[in-house]
Amino acid sequence: MISLGKTDECLSRLGMLRHFPAKPAVIAEVGRLLNDLCGDDQAADRLTADLLRSNSEWPGPAAVREAAGRLVSGKAQRPQECPACGDMQGWRRVANVYDLDNRTDKIVRGSAGGHITQGEIAALRDQYPSPRWTVYDTAIEPCPHCEGGRRNA
Repeated sequence: MISLGKTDECLSRLGMLRHFPAKPAVIAEVGRLLNDLCGDDQAADRLTADLLRSNSEWPGPAAVREAAGRLVSGKAQRPQECPACGDMQGWRRVANVYDLDNRTDKIVRGSAGGHITQGEIAALRDQYPSPRWTVYDTAIEPCPHCEGGRRNA
């Protein structure tokens, strides 16, 4: 059984896929499916990463079961992982700083060229305080360092 936190994390990551279910009841069923297929948090990470690597759209439950079966049998494809975007299939996390007074925003990337860290986001929140600024930490952009990112651009 996977933890509730890991289930939420996997569902959030899978939410990047186009056509991922939007209804809460359906999302809950996807969470139950992950729990049925994965014995622990690490297996859930591997399955989620495999689904993100091989799909740009939500493949449906049958394909999720098939991917889980490939992982168990050791037949999952393991492409070269990009150091900047990791297992996010050509996407990297960035922050979006929105100026409420001027209604403008800017993208802030991680200092190492990869994902923005929680420490960098906290520093941005100190640098751009409310109520004038809002720092969104859920933004993503295509990774410029790998083939997956060029496909996503």
